[in-house]
Amino acid sequence: MKRLPVDTVKVDRSFVKTIAYDTADQTIIDAVTDLAHALGLSVVAEGIEPPAQAQTLTRIGVDYVQSFLYARPQPPEHLEA
Repeated sequence: MKRLPVDTVKVDRSFVKTIAYDTADQTIIDAVTDLAHALGLSVVAEGIEPPAQAQTLTRIGVDYVQSFLYARPQPPEHLEA
């Protein structure tokens, strides 16, 4: 991670979708988040469905979420408004 020209790490939906009942996925997301933050990187998680997932990810320390829960994909000009 330190050698790649990135500033954000994305957590795949496959880990997020089972976060409510799979402690291994919670542990993986927690470890990835801690590692990314230690390297000065932001973390975004994708595919959040129920609000409880967003709450868990916030508790873990994920910086951003990407989800239909908040908004559908939009063209850039709509976001600027």
